[in-house]
Amino acid sequence: MVFMNISSRSATRKVTRGIVLRCVLFSLLAGSISVLPFAAPAQAPPKKPVAQKKAMTQADVEKYWKAGDDALLISELKGRGLAFAPSGEWLNVTLPKVTGVPPSSVPRSMTALRALVPKLDLDEVTTKAPVLITNLKTAAQKRSDVDLQPLVDPSVMANKALVYDIFDPTSFRAYTLGKPAEGEYGDVGMPLFALNSGNVEKLYYVRFSQFKGKLIIGDMVTGPEVADLYLHDEKTLAKTKLETMFRALNDGDQSGIKTLCTPGLYDAIQTWGGDKHPGDRLSHGHTVGQVTVETTVPLDQKSIRVVSKISYPLSAKSNIVFYIDFDRVDNELKMVRIRDDENKVIVYDPNIDNYLNRRYSLPDAPPLVDADVTKTEKLWAQPLDQLKLTAQRILQYHDVAKISELAQMLVEEAPTSGDGYGIRAAANLMQHKIDDADKDAQRALELDGTAYFIVERKLLSTGSQFGVVVLGVSRSKIDYRPVAGGGAPEAIDIKSVLDSTKFATGHSVPGLGKLPGGDAGPYLKLEFKGLDGKKKSYDLASYGTTCPKNDGKPLAPDLIRIASNSICGATSSNGQITGNITPVDVLTPQTWHEDLSVVLQAINSARGSSHK
Repeated sequence: MVFMNISSRSATRKVTRGIVLRCVLFSLLAGSISVLPFAAPAQAPPKKPVAQKKAMTQADVEKYWKAGDDALLISELKGRGLAFAPSGEWLNVTLPKVTGVPPSSVPRSMTALRALVPKLDLDEVTTKAPVLITNLKTAAQKRSDVDLQPLVDPSVMANKALVYDIFDPTSFRAYTLGKPAEGEYGDVGMPLFALNSGNVEKLYYVRFSQFKGKLIIGDMVTGPEVADLYLHDEKTLAKTKLETMFRALNDGDQSGIKTLCTPGLYDAIQTWGGDKHPGDRLSHGHTVGQVTVETTVPLDQKSIRVVSKISYPLSAKSNIVFYIDFDRVDNELKMVRIRDDENKVIVYDPNIDNYLNRRYSLPDAPPLVDADVTKTEKLWAQPLDQLKLTAQRILQYHDVAKISELAQMLVEEAPTSGDGYGIRAAANLMQHKIDDADKDAQRALELDGTAYFIVERKLLSTGSQFGVVVLGVSRSKIDYRPVAGGGAPEAIDIKSVLDSTKFATGHSVPGLGKLPGGDAGPYLKLEFKGLDGKKKSYDLASYGTTCPKNDGKPLAPDLIRIASNSICGATSSNGQITGNITPVDVLTPQTWHEDLSVVLQAINSARGSSHK
């Protein structure tokens, strides 16, 4: 009985507790009962947000790289990322250089960083670069850092003064972009040419990068360093073109000159070298192996141009050095000017400055003329026709050293022309090198040139006994040019020369007739018909023939006395011998007969050629 009561009470308590709990739960859900503080469960305090580390700058990377801890640098790269777009140039060259730590010391870091270098597409850069540069110009001219910042790498932003200076509205006039080129480490670079208000071109080099999927300007370079970066491919191309040109010239092919030059320079080179061999003045017959070509980009010119320095031996005693200037014409490298090693102009395209104007859509200026430039004074660089005239002028001053120098230049520069050989014949005969003079004279005639000789003409009517004459013998004429006295220059038709041209066997003196003594002396009598049809004759003696002087000085060692009918004596103004008419021995070089034989042989060869 008791058991039953206890159980009933226990069951009643359980039911009561269940009803109470359900009521409390319902009340909580209904919001009718407030929970006391001591009844609330314990809660953890809210977590503070983890501070995000700033992305790594170039300075940060350099610090960790220098420390040489591969694991730490890689961890930082994974946790922080980069705040800049690394270029291949910076990673492979600049970073090891500024830290002094080679990539081999941190190989894993090098691999990790290399994976972060963006791979640029050359065509994409070519398309997007002009818009990017235009936006850069607009931001720079507004002096707006806000507009500039999204366009450039932070390193460029740190050097924004350079960007502002390039596009300074007070001096900036226009700009053009050169060809983009892939760098050695996968970068893409492009030259930027800026024309200032003084019409002087300045050069900058732009390296492009990709940051967060967007093309930006990763670096801008100026100063001497830019010349090493600018037109790397074009410098190589210019050198290759020149080497090909020299090879073609050596094979006798002139076509490469026309392809490589602008039309204006090609015309100037033809004038320089003559129609038969315009390009030969550039190579002088040298092979590619003898020619040295060094290509640079000087920054001190009005227009930024590739310049090639050419050098090779002109002779056994001297080298030739000159410079060829290349300009960008219709996106092609073309030769526009040739200068000597003193920066004086040899030949030039009259429109050389207009190629600069045309790149910036500016109007043409008047073409240059010789008065606008400083022309070279070097003999080897004179135009071929001018060099011939110079040589003929020097012949009249009978300076054997200069005649020999000029003759050798002409022989080397125009080996297919007879002019060099003909002038060298004169120099050899003046030195009494008989065999050499004869060979050169005959070679000149074979090449349809002129063989030159310096002789003395016997004069009576002028009051002088002898006068120096330059005699030019060619297949068409004998060019007679007296240096002093002896009348006016004459062009004697080679067909008018008579067979009686030979060594003189007698001579008549006006008013006295034939002097006693037999032979008239060491003369070559040149006889021909003048324009009036009458026979004329000139008595020519070997160079150096003269009359003795009563000055007590001994005879020159190469002179001898010829005891024959002579004109050495006092003469009046009408050519009559006055006073003692006893013949006076003439002084003549010992080789007078051999000397004059060379002249006679040249005249006879020219006469024979004229009848072919």
